[in-house]
Amino acid sequence: MNKHTIVGAEATVRIEKDRVVKTRFPKAYRLPELDAALRKQRSRREARLLRRLFNVIRVPAVLEESEDTLVLEKIDGEPLKRHVTIQRCEQAGALVGKMHSVQIIHGDLTTSNILVEHVGKQKERIALVDFGLSYPSHKLEDFATDVHVFEELVSTECFDAFCKGYQATQPKAKDVAARLEKLKGRGRYHGG
Repeated sequence: MNKHTIVGAEATVRIEKDRVVKTRFPKAYRLPELDAALRKQRSRREARLLRRLFNVIRVPAVLEESEDTLVLEKIDGEPLKRHVTIQRCEQAGALVGKMHSVQIIHGDLTTSNILVEHVGKQKERIALVDFGLSYPSHKLEDFATDVHVFEELVSTECFDAFCKGYQATQPKAKDVAARLEKLKGRGRYHGG
């Protein structure tokens, strides 16, 4: 593997000059027929959700799709985790709010999967990548869980800014915030 290849739990991601090739690899512990069906289903779902989001928020375009491989547009950007600012957290919140308003859950909303993309002189935008765990949902619990992942990774000030952006674009933001508080009160979220 070269430095432009990343091996994850479900897929190998090869980063090329202008595209990203994501290939879901077989799992030896699964029956071969089941494994092939799962890889195909997950690749199709990820491609379908990216296509749904493409005109809503900044996500990679799906360039090609096959049984277990997606070829995606490469977004040139730095992970938010390297450049966290209040303003960028607010922009990320607005982006996530838009995604949730069309009932899509990211499933891995880390600061590594939020990119800061430079688009001209002194201008930037926020993009979301890695939709391998994404799924459609209208449940407040799912929205709150997505938001909680982000909250765990940033300072209180940055999370407050994220919430401000989220509230500006997600009509159910107050309901999501209330569900988030319930979720955090459960044992697994407060060290119990």
